[in-house]
Amino acid sequence: MVKILIIVTNVSMYASGNLKTGLWLNELTHIYHAAREKSQL
Repeated sequence: MVKILIIVTNVSMYASGNLKTGLWLNELTHIYHAAREKSQL
């Protein structure tokens, strides 16, 4: 079994303060489903 650690944060700005951070939920679920599909091969 392959284990993957996916880390998300609630930080709203990068340290420089010039750019906002963010994550669309489908970005997170896409990588989860892709990894799960690959691990079943």
